[in-house]
Amino acid sequence: MFSLKELLKLANIPRSTYYYFSKKTEDKYSYEKEVIKEIFEFNKGRYGYRRITITLRKEYGIILNHKTVLKIMRLLGLKCKIKAGRYKSYINVN
Repeated sequence: MFSLKELLKLANIPRSTYYYFSKKTEDKYSYEKEVIKEIFEFNKGRYGYRRITITLRKEYGIILNHKTVLKIMRLLGLKCKIKAGRYKSYINVN
């Protein structure tokens, strides 16, 4: 068989590029995605990224930045239900 060094020389690819792409194939947040989806569905879509972040920390011990949770939720297509606005029958005219 061929060694890695010979194959990289033949393909004209730097060694660092090979290792960069070999590590990139695995999903970094696969477990976290499952847990976020589970929390979201358990709460019937009422939890946004802030409350999910707090739940991850308190109940599961997973420490993620709220921006990362938001990014994962956008990837999964999870969007919380927004509370209906208060009805205002009075019109303020100045």
